[in-house]
Amino acid sequence: MVGWWPMSTVEHTEPVTWKPAIPWLAAAAVFAAFGAAPAIALAAGGAAALILGNKARAKTGLSARWLLQGSVVLLGFGVRPGLLWKVGAGSAVLTLFTVSAVMGLGWLLGRFYRVDRKVSLLVSAGTAICGGSAIAALAPAIEAGLGETGVAMAVVFLLNGVALFVFPPIGHALGMSAHSFGVWSALAIHDTSSVVGAAAAFGHGALPIATTMKLVRALWIIPLSLIAGRMGTGKKKAKFPMFLLFFIGASILSGVLPSFAGAWGVCSLTGQRLLSGTLFLIGAGLGREDFKLLRGTVFRQAVTLWLIVSSVTLVGIHFFG
Repeated sequence: MVGWWPMSTVEHTEPVTWKPAIPWLAAAAVFAAFGAAPAIALAAGGAAALILGNKARAKTGLSARWLLQGSVVLLGFGVRPGLLWKVGAGSAVLTLFTVSAVMGLGWLLGRFYRVDRKVSLLVSAGTAICGGSAIAALAPAIEAGLGETGVAMAVVFLLNGVALFVFPPIGHALGMSAHSFGVWSALAIHDTSSVVGAAAAFGHGALPIATTMKLVRALWIIPLSLIAGRMGTGKKKAKFPMFLLFFIGASILSGVLPSFAGAWGVCSLTGQRLLSGTLFLIGAGLGREDFKLLRGTVFRQAVTLWLIVSSVTLVGIHFFG
């Protein structure tokens, strides 16, 4: 099963080897080793794929999926259990409200722009919960095709790249605290990887807040996929995102064994470095056909929804946070 990223769901009539993917994986390793800025890694991967073409998209996509999950788990070693509980419990009501509101607004915008129902649902879920992960988990439950999934993924990846560039400068210009920026990035940026990248770029204090709150939102993948599957005709069950439990376990382990703080710090740093390589591979998975799809009604729906969510949450945090 290779079904999280759209570029990894292509069916092949011939056995696919890892040989064509080796140069891409080697380049990702270089970006990870040097801890390249997330936005630069994403842009570099996308540029390389557009210029050179990526004939190993299935394998690089599968690698990106596992690297992302592994990175998030390793980051858990840097989040103390007390903070995990405080942020998780404190944001439960806010998460319920914002996820419901964004899904409802996305449905309305989809109707307004006359977007295909399945694509509209995927874009809305990606915006409301956790970007590509939510789209990939929801797609089989509603029996979305490769093209529908690819369009939603491409839009989300593009907006993630924009967020990585613009969110940290906006946060600094507005004088936001690390806590406020962490909350804002978790609410307004699609993918967990991009939330982590933006929070890390803003400052160390924002990272644990943003990561924990985003992963609380990611848990909504499960009920949303199950509900969508029962309401539609999908025959595939949504898979439980086990890496979320491993993230929590890593956090608890670091709290139970504080004497290994040095080792936990290395694990957390490794997770941050792996994110750079992961984002390079994600960018490498975007082909020319994906960028051609970034126009028309789907693009307008996604951008309008994202701008509304980003603006409203920013104002809300300013006045009430």
